[in-house]
Amino acid sequence: MFKKIAIGFGVLIVLGVIASAGADREQGDPDRTLTPAAAATSAAPTAAPTAAPTQAPEKQWVVVKEWSGDGIKDTEKFTVGGEWRIDWDFTPGQFGIMQVYVYSDGGQLIGLAANTQKAGPDTSFQHQAGTYYLKINSSGAWKVAVQDRR
Repeated sequence: MFKKIAIGFGVLIVLGVIASAGADREQGDPDRTLTPAAAATSAAPTAAPTAAPTQAPEKQWVVVKEWSGDGIKDTEKFTVGGEWRIDWDFTPGQFGIMQVYVYSDGGQLIGLAANTQKAGPDTSFQHQAGTYYLKINSSGAWKVAVQDRR
């Protein structure tokens, strides 16, 4: 008596009242008619329109802070989400080295984002939201930017 038809994201159940009424007629009961209440329940329910799934807008890299200089520097604190990166560009001096340390808001060393003698740009990716600051140790000119994915 019941028939299931898969449509889109849901299942539509069609009642077999009409089918059984037709079967009664085929069995020799031509005078049988549906009452208005039975006719109302026999109509197939209409599926509610479903909205097409929307995709979240693609996240973009947004600059949170930028610094430049040479020598040693502690940055101010900054807050980032769960996916962020540190971009740098380094121009070494005669004996050039550049190191970028990541510290938590409470002063705990989180990690070493850069340790290089190589000139040019590079990136270090981080994966924990929070408030941080950087300690930059360099014997050459540098530019550092923190970007958050939002």
